[in-house]
This record gives sequence, C-alpha cells and structure tokens, in this order.
Amino acid sequence: MTSNARSLVIGNWKMNLDFVEALHLGQQIGVILKNRPAEHTDIVVVPPFVDLRSVTSIVDSERIAVEVGAQHVNPNDNGAFTGEISTNMLKRLNVTWVLVGTPNAVRCFTWTTTSSRPPCAPSCRAA
Repeated sequence: MTSNARSLVIGNWKMNLDFVEALHLGQQIGVILKNRPAEHTDIVVVPPFVDLRSVTSIVDSERIAVEVGAQHVNPNDNGAFTGEISTNMLKRLNVTWVLVGTPNAVRCFTWTTTSSRPPCAPSCRAA
C-alpha cells in the first residue's frame, strides 16, 4: 500500500544570520534543491523578520521549491504595536507559514495556552 503523505521540513533560523548570510544561505538552498529536488518533502525556511524580504525575493526570482515562514505574528491587523508584525505584512512578502507558540516565545512572553491562541486566528484567516 502506498501513501500520498508528504514529509514537512521546517528550518527555523532563529536569531541567526545577518543580511548577507541570509542571502547566501537562501542561494545555497536553491542550488542544493536544483541539483537534488525534494520530491516527497515540503520545505519551509523561517528566517528572522529582517531577512524575510531578501529571502522571499530569492525564492521567487530563482523559483526555489521552498515556502517561507515567519517566526512571529501579532494577533492584531494593525495598530500601535512597536516592532510587531501583522498577517497583512507577511502576506505582502509572500510568507505562507508562521510559527506560533514556540517554546522560546512561550517562555519569554510568559504565554499560557489561552494567551497563545490569539495569534492563530488572524494567521488562519490570512491563509
């Protein structure tokens, strides 16, 4: 019996890589995947927000077979939330995935199960 299920690999870059390093890694991933396509695997790269535009530009222009995700999203569509990112901002960058409720975020922001749910609603609506 064969399965049509695909594996999912998500690479979270966390708070690593500067602008130049992010560009270089994006290009390296493109070269690797062109030489050896991931036929039964969906791949998502999740760079820091400051690198999203650069990485999505490389993915789009070089037609790299990966999707791009964000490390965080604010549950509000807009407003006076310094440093926060909305789903609308992410959509404009062709970001299709968002990490929500990661252990680091839960610990740093002292989220609970209830308080980590709000970011999910706009993320799901934006899809």
